[in-house]
Amino acid sequence: MRPPRPALLVALGLFVVASASAQGVRGDGRGGVEAVRERVRDGDAALRPAYERLLAEADEAVGTAFASILDKDATAPSGDPQDYYSLAPYWWPDPDTPDGLPYVRRDGERNPEARALDDRALSAVLDAVPTLAWAWYFSGDDRYAAKAGDLLRLWFVDPATRMNPNLTYAQGIRGRSDGRKFGIIETSEMPEVVDALAVLKTGPALSAADWGGVDAWLADYLVWLRTSELGIAESNWLNNHATAYDAQVAAIALYLGQDETAREVLAAFPARRIDRQIEPGGIQPQEAARTKSFGYSASNLLHAFNAAALAPRVGVDLFGYESVEGRSLRRALDYLVPVVEGRDNWAFPQLPNAWDDGERRLAALLRRAALAYDAPAYEAARERLDPDPTARYHLLFPHPAR
Repeated sequence: MRPPRPALLVALGLFVVASASAQGVRGDGRGGVEAVRERVRDGDAALRPAYERLLAEADEAVGTAFASILDKDATAPSGDPQDYYSLAPYWWPDPDTPDGLPYVRRDGERNPEARALDDRALSAVLDAVPTLAWAWYFSGDDRYAAKAGDLLRLWFVDPATRMNPNLTYAQGIRGRSDGRKFGIIETSEMPEVVDALAVLKTGPALSAADWGGVDAWLADYLVWLRTSELGIAESNWLNNHATAYDAQVAAIALYLGQDETAREVLAAFPARRIDRQIEPGGIQPQEAARTKSFGYSASNLLHAFNAAALAPRVGVDLFGYESVEGRSLRRALDYLVPVVEGRDNWAFPQLPNAWDDGERRLAALLRRAALAYDAPAYEAARERLDPDPTARYHLLFPHPAR
């Protein structure tokens, strides 16, 4: 059956829908994605490639046996198998010590050992839930909602398999620390996830009792993010980690109806993130210092755009903010745009094998910026950089001309 009209989705006005509404992409008076759903059902050829790719990815998720938090090669230092445990990705055994301890940093070089714990499993779930939610929303196929419900129960509801709502042991470093503030980046997909939850709540994914379990988990996790030593330290950091932290805290708070918490975070965002992280000319110095400087610059800006999409819900304008010195999200984006014409236009370190991911992020930024700033030049730049008709942003951030 087809899903009902998304009353909760519109009422909540979270990530994608809030963004579409704030950007004026309303078509016939409904939210952007609602209008896209009608176009998909009417067989719109321009949307067909993105829709078919979405369904293919959802079908793959339906057929996948996802791991739980219990399925890992080692247990967190707490001894509780339901505590999330991961290793810092860029830290490796020290070749100059007999046992390799303590590990040493090789920025940008991912240690495959770090993918043997909970990072890969949770990441797979946080990617799959939005895919399944949107596949259900656009197609009306209840298989997708059912699979999303299975994953939510597995990781956030079932007492036997649910993850404890904290990241105390995320991104530990062997021989140095059990867990670090930087591990909080491993739930940076939360804005997309809670948007998916708002979609799924309009359908058959979970019972009311199970939804209560999901919401309780998120409420507990939000408390941990806001009050734990690691969460506070991440909030006070200076780079993309802090930006991602704000975006996920604001998204979870809005989803739970804690608007004052979201307002507090988003009202402070210009001073704490834009003014501290973006130079007047648009350089993001903390990201430019990395070995994957372009990718990190684009990634940080995507987290900032996520926060900016939510901000109108609490009366804050981040897309339009500019400091007296000229620091703004738009300046940061404009500094990235010349890469559209060639990678040689980037002046900072960038590992050769990391360009594609960064350019995909830039393409998504350009589509969203074209909408946020009503600036067709950004869409034209996106076309030159990434004309891929299968990208999901064609469905979630539809261009008025498409």
